[in-house]
Amino acid sequence: NDVEDDEDEVDADGDEEEDYGRAKTDAELAELPVQVKPLHKHSFTNLRTATCSYLCESLKQDKWRQVYKSPSLMLLRWYSYDRYKHLKRSVVSHIGPGSTCIGGGKGTQLKCRQEFARRSGCEYNSLAVQPLQFNLQNTTDCRAFFRAVEQDPQRVWIRKPGNSQNGRGVSVLRGTSSSLKSLRSCKKKIKDGLFMQAYVEQPLLLEGRKFDVRTYLLVASIDPVLVFYHDGFARLAERPFALDSAESLADAKIHVTNAVRQTSDRPFLGFDKLARRLTVEHGLPADFLDVKFRPRAREVSKMLVHAAGTERRRGRFQVFAMDWLIDRRGGVHLLEVNGDTSMASFQGTGLTPRIWTTMLDLVEKLHTAPAKLRIPRRQQRGRLFRHGRWELVYNEVAEDGAAPAAYNPCTALAPEPGPDV
Repeated sequence: NDVEDDEDEVDADGDEEEDYGRAKTDAELAELPVQVKPLHKHSFTNLRTATCSYLCESLKQDKWRQVYKSPSLMLLRWYSYDRYKHLKRSVVSHIGPGSTCIGGGKGTQLKCRQEFARRSGCEYNSLAVQPLQFNLQNTTDCRAFFRAVEQDPQRVWIRKPGNSQNGRGVSVLRGTSSSLKSLRSCKKKIKDGLFMQAYVEQPLLLEGRKFDVRTYLLVASIDPVLVFYHDGFARLAERPFALDSAESLADAKIHVTNAVRQTSDRPFLGFDKLARRLTVEHGLPADFLDVKFRPRAREVSKMLVHAAGTERRRGRFQVFAMDWLIDRRGGVHLLEVNGDTSMASFQGTGLTPRIWTTMLDLVEKLHTAPAKLRIPRRQQRGRLFRHGRWELVYNEVAEDGAAPAAYNPCTALAPEPGPDV
């Protein structure tokens, strides 16, 4: 039953993984600086929400102290950064201007990735990181979108307001929709912007329903840059998948998969359960997530941070939520990134609260006592350093502190065909 499955996943995330991939001797350690000397160790101040019942209680149970002055960790909402960016005795949960390139407004995210790809010698859309998308506030993008519509009028698109969250304001339409006529001039100014993203018309389904997959990207430090990855969970849509009628296109419950839509009848699925379901329902190999999904998610996570060009400031970190879709050929598509992710409880996944307590423990140690983590100078192939289940996917000061080779997304992210499903 679900309770037993959930217990299995909790056990799989247990303490035996804490020392995975760690340096065995001091000579093998990465040369990481002490960035912050806090006045109160293992303490936090929460400014993310008006109430902090779940996260705060989880941290207290993990022997963190909640203080209101000079904590070791200052947990902020994204819009609070300017007020607290001067802090030097606390580790602050915001990486500054680069945050918007990774998980800010949709227009900023797209522009950063497009410009990074062009500087590197390719077009962002050619990398197939995300479904084809266009910012209709940008004249060049807008014209390119309508050229794509003319080439395939029956293609399905998902329309997203520039500031939308949790699926609000999202609609699905074909290129023949009359609602696009007023935008064809590409001169209309649209409050908050408007984005058109190609709809993946053959998504992999579970129980006949569309689903997406969430993972987490942790920029644990920006001076030096260290990036971690963590599995998340899958979320199912409320209604069976269909695209064959105007009614099905208009029904958000077919297309939108958000945390607020998950119920006891459609619970979150942890990765272990997801892997079993993909094998049972589609015959995918048991190691599909290991071989196909996770490597792509880790590589895209690195690309997003490189594209952001974060400023150099010690004592800063931030966690981002990344949402993905898997198509029927096994292709992996990034849908969007959120830089103000909720540190909430996700029942049925076996993730929480440990994903948050190990993350904050990792961040505090990395900034205040990095030698305790035993991060190696060189990672062994196939044996990523791991703290809890947070996997180190990029360390700027690996290899004896030498300057890293320039990262090129055009070669690192060249799309590969997925297996037929």
